[in-house]
Amino acid sequence: MPAWVAALVVAVILLAVAGLLALLGKKEAKQTMPVKPEATLHSVRSDVESLQQAAKEGRGRSRRTGAATRTAPARTSRRHELNSVPPCTPLQPKLT
Repeated sequence: MPAWVAALVVAVILLAVAGLLALLGKKEAKQTMPVKPEATLHSVRSDVESLQQAAKEGRGRSRRTGAATRTAPARTSRRHELNSVPPCTPLQPKLT
């Protein structure tokens, strides 16, 4: 058998195996994940419903002016933030 025929046979076999693996991978990928992020959609819908309910009830509005009330964010000192983070220690090899 000439060398070019042997190379052609090997190439055809390799392409057939690659095509089969691609089809199996495509089938597996379709079954694993949904296209839509269902948890995020549910969370956003829940947020929208709660905001609509709050708007219907009039919560978050000042009774005197009708303007939205603002609350100042809770402030923590920078020192507290730095103390709550554990210090980083460099990795040192143990010398034995």
